[in-house]
Amino acid sequence: MADVAVIGAGVTGAAVARACAGAGLSVVVWNRSPARAEALAGPAVTPRRTVEEAVRSSRTVVLALIGYDVSRAVLEPAERWLDGRLVVQTANGSHDDVGPFARWVEAAGGRCLDAAFLGHPRAIGTPDNHTVYSGRSECYDEAVALREALGGRAVHLGQDITRAKACLTVAAVWYYAGVNGFLECVTFALRTGVPLAEFAKSVPLHQTRVQRAIDVGVELVRRGDYRFGQQPLTAHLDALRQLASFAEETGITRSFLPVLRDRVRQAIDDGYHDEHITVLCEQFPRPTAGRLEHR
Repeated sequence: MADVAVIGAGVTGAAVARACAGAGLSVVVWNRSPARAEALAGPAVTPRRTVEEAVRSSRTVVLALIGYDVSRAVLEPAERWLDGRLVVQTANGSHDDVGPFARWVEAAGGRCLDAAFLGHPRAIGTPDNHTVYSGRSECYDEAVALREALGGRAVHLGQDITRAKACLTVAAVWYYAGVNGFLECVTFALRTGVPLAEFAKSVPLHQTRVQRAIDVGVELVRRGDYRFGQQPLTAHLDALRQLASFAEETGITRSFLPVLRDRVRQAIDDGYHDEHITVLCEQFPRPTAGRLEHR
């Protein structure tokens, strides 16, 4: 039997298949469009004509499809062959999709490990890859060869199988917040005459500062105490007033800057002054039942 069966040969599936083959694993691959699977054929990669053949060919099945509904629809013809298989699900989707899919796999006799790539597919198989997993510890341990082939950092988030996709959602929010900030920075740079190439070179200089703010903020949220002796909210308010005004003058519509300025002003009105800016988290609704554990 092959070491790994990869179902789906799009950008992610192809990267997984290549990484596994490059790590010395034998791989079978299936795709709805056979040409994509055939394009991966090589000494360590064998295309299969049907999804049933692919699933039967390995005890470890990696799903690289679009969404959980699609994954189930694709796998249903091979449902009888899921018995005894470890199904590693890498599809994008809501954490609410994970449980029903995992229960279906388990009802067929299989085991399920959920995975999320927190980066671009081109990083798969390299030291830059970062993958989070959730599900039973024995499933995570069983997938050791696959995890090593995918490269980079692998983190097991625990037994709750929904955690990996929840983490992916959080990472996606961070990514798009950064993209939005970049778009506004481009406009600011063009308006002020800052060369975009120079701006791009300066970005890494801020990464340590941003990481420090995150590390401090996470600890303060965990403690529920936002007192912090550096850069009080009043200093943030002064800076955000200037930036928000400049955004309006520059013609940036629906900028995040006035929104953040108003949040800081509201916190000050609520009696916060010397606290870390992370105290703004208190303005957002929290779960009323089954409150999430801070980690």
